[in-house]
Amino acid sequence: MSKGKNILKAGSHTGMAATSVLDPMLDLYMWTGDKKYFEFCKYIIRSYDFAGGPAIVQTLLKDKQVNKVGNAKAYEMLSNILGLVKMYRLTGDESLLSVSNNAFDDITSKRLYITGASSDHEHFVADNILKADTSAHMGEGCVTTTWLQFNMQMFSITGNLKFYNEIEKSVYNHLLGAENPQTGCVSYYTPLMGAKPYRCNITCCLSSIPRGISLIPLINYGRVNNIPTILMYEAANIKDSIDAGKEKLSIGLDIKSEFPGNGKATILVTLPKKAKATFQLRVPVWATRFTAIINGKTYTGQSNQIIKIERYWNNKDEISVSFNMPVSTIDGGKSYPGYFAIRRGPQILSVDRSINRNSNLFDDIVYPTAGKYKLLETNSKLPAGWAGGQCYTMQLLSNRDKPKELVLVPYADASQTGAEAFVWIKTNKSSTDR
Repeated sequence: MSKGKNILKAGSHTGMAATSVLDPMLDLYMWTGDKKYFEFCKYIIRSYDFAGGPAIVQTLLKDKQVNKVGNAKAYEMLSNILGLVKMYRLTGDESLLSVSNNAFDDITSKRLYITGASSDHEHFVADNILKADTSAHMGEGCVTTTWLQFNMQMFSITGNLKFYNEIEKSVYNHLLGAENPQTGCVSYYTPLMGAKPYRCNITCCLSSIPRGISLIPLINYGRVNNIPTILMYEAANIKDSIDAGKEKLSIGLDIKSEFPGNGKATILVTLPKKAKATFQLRVPVWATRFTAIINGKTYTGQSNQIIKIERYWNNKDEISVSFNMPVSTIDGGKSYPGYFAIRRGPQILSVDRSINRNSNLFDDIVYPTAGKYKLLETNSKLPAGWAGGQCYTMQLLSNRDKPKELVLVPYADASQTGAEAFVWIKTNKSSTDR
C-alpha cells in the first residue's frame, strides 16, 4: 500500500502529525465507499508501531495515559484518536473503543481544565498539573475543538451522558471563551489567568475555534435511541419527522430560551395533526428541580438523566421547561492551592479587571461561607459596549470588618476589552482552615 514509504517520516511529533490524516481519510472512505482509502487508514494504524512511531493503540491499552503516548503532543494525538473512534464505528474492533475510553478517562481525571480544555504548551503533561496563566500556553484551540469532536463521536456511539457533559462544559466555557464576542478575533491559547491574546489573522488554531463553534447547532438536538431529544436549552428552530403509527409526520420544535441567563425555556411543538409520539429531554448534570409542564401535566427528572415523554400531541402543544442553576465553588487543587473558582450551572465565572478596578483585587479574601454562594445579578456594572448580559456580584468573607464584593462574568465573556481576567481567586486561608 505504501510502496516502501513510511508515513511517520512525513511529519513531526513521532509521526502523529502525518498520521492525523486518519480522521479525514475515514470520512473520505465513508463518503465515497472507495476501499483504497480504507486500506490506507489500516496502514496508518499499523504505522503507529513502526520504529520510532507513537504506539498510540498499544500505549493506551497498556499504560492508559495520554502523556505516555509518543511525545504527548495533544492536538495531533487527539486527532488520531478521533480517527480510531471512527474506525471502531466501521469495524466494531473493541480494542479501539477501549483506547478511546482510556484516553477519555485519563484526560478527564488528570488533564482537563475546569473550562473543558486541555494541553500545556500544546502537550499533555504530568498528572494534575494544570497551570492556567498566559505563560503556560494552555488550552490550544485545536485541542479544544478536537476534544469536542471526540466527545461528539463517543456520545453518538454510546449514548453515555458523561460524553455530552464534556461537550457542554467545553462549549459554554473554553470554546466560546476563545473568541472575542465583540470582534470575533480568536485566541490561539486561552488562559484562565490573565488577558486573552485575541488575534484576527489566520493560523491552524485561530481557524479551529470558529470551526468548533459552527458545530454547536449539531449538538443541541438529536436522536437518542432513535427518539427526538432536546439536549441543550438554547434558542433554536428544529425541523424533523416522527413515526406516528404507520406514517411519518413532519414536526417542528421552536425553542424560546433565556438560558444560560436563567433556567427557563419553552418548546413549541408543531404537527400536521394530533399524533402519539415520544420526545426526550436531557436533564443537565448540574441542574436541580428540573420540571417540564405540558397542558398542566408535570414531568420531573433527576440530574444527568434523559426524561422520556410519550403522549398524544396536539399541534402547538407547548413544553415549559424550568430548572435551577446552582452555584458552587471548585478548589484550586494541586496547581492552585489556596485558590477557588466559582461555577454557575455549566458556566465557570471570571473576575475581569475592567469591571473590578481595585488594585488589591484579592487581598483579604477568606472564602465564601460554606453553602452561601449567592450571586446577585448586577447588569448595571457592565461597561458600555460590553457583549453579553450576564454579570453577578458575590459577597466574600474578608479579614476586614466588611465582606468584600467581587463582580463576576462568564469566562466566555471575560477579557473581551483586553483586560486581565481571573478564574482562580486567591484566598488568605489554606484549604485546611476552611
